[in-house]
Amino acid sequence: VMVNCEKKQPMFSQEKRLELICRSIAHIPNAEAELFSGLLADYARQKNAHIIVKGVRNITDFDSEMQMARINQGIEPELETLLLPARAEFEHFSSTMAREMIRYGQPLEKYVPAPIAEELEKSYHVSIDKRKISLESDIKAYGSYSCEIKLHTGVTAKMTVMVTEE
Repeated sequence: VMVNCEKKQPMFSQEKRLELICRSIAHIPNAEAELFSGLLADYARQKNAHIIVKGVRNITDFDSEMQMARINQGIEPELETLLLPARAEFEHFSSTMAREMIRYGQPLEKYVPAPIAEELEKSYHVSIDKRKISLESDIKAYGSYSCEIKLHTGVTAKMTVMVTEE
């Protein structure tokens, strides 16, 4: 886990991020995670690594990562960087987008590993899995019922439920 000094308000502490990543990769043989706060080229040298693999979401990420790859190669000439494009459904997903989805109580399990989704649910008191939402009501007939749900995030969601015969 690289410590990004430019991030002003990270969602989790370095230690918590490390824990979540370790839990997320536990099923992958030979995968490990640790904290490092220096230059990636220095870390690669310490680990005797010659290839860095990074994911890029879009052309902006690609440009930025290409610049960093050139800088890293200038520091450590034998170091190569392989950039892997993200699948289309992840191209626009970012920590800013995650924060917005949390704010409005939207599910995140499609975008983040299960341990992270669970921690977000616990930390931010939002229901990550829509299947956990249930309505308590005295619905006794077919028809349309409207209600408002106050989310833990402070947002009020309006919902209409249609009760029909199967």
